[in-house]
Amino acid sequence: MFHEDRIEVMHKMMAEHPFATVVSAATGGLSADHIPLVLRGGPTKKGCLRGHIAAANPLWRDTESEIQILVVFKAHSHM
Repeated sequence: MFHEDRIEVMHKMMAEHPFATVVSAATGGLSADHIPLVLRGGPTKKGCLRGHIAAANPLWRDTESEIQILVVFKAHSHM
């Protein structure tokens, strides 16, 4: 199983492939939304992801509360 721990490698991949899948349970059930994200400096060395959630997407209504999310970035495979 592939596992990457080097922060600089992960940041490079996120910058090169910013279209991510954001998985949450915020809207009353599991939801997977495809959102372009930008990595910015943040309060930790890992940085902060910023993106735009459309008003038509129910996820934006849950951003006022504290929710857990999983963000999945996928680099294009050359296979």
